[in-house]
Amino acid sequence: WHGGPGWLWPRLAETLPTDTSAAAAAAAACRAAPLAVIGRINSTLADVNADVDLLLGKASREQLLPVYTEVKGLVCCMVPNIFATMWTGLTFAGLLHFHHQAGA
Repeated sequence: WHGGPGWLWPRLAETLPTDTSAAAAAAAACRAAPLAVIGRINSTLADVNADVDLLLGKASREQLLPVYTEVKGLVCCMVPNIFATMWTGLTFAGLLHFHHQAGA
């Protein structure tokens, strides 16, 4: 403990700046970079939002319906069909393996 638990506070006090204006300037400098990044993120999100609004404004039902139908068919029909085929194949392979092991 190097002299008990109270040894830490005097050392921390030695590292803290005594001039409050210098501390305020240092704190402002530390906050400037993250605030600039947040400003750029907000600007980028506003640009993306404007682009999405423009895209949705130009999209019509006639343009979106074929895409929606294709994606819905993929999710509702093809993916379950693939899993059902895989399950059937694995079940059949398992039965053959079990039958082969039982006969040996």
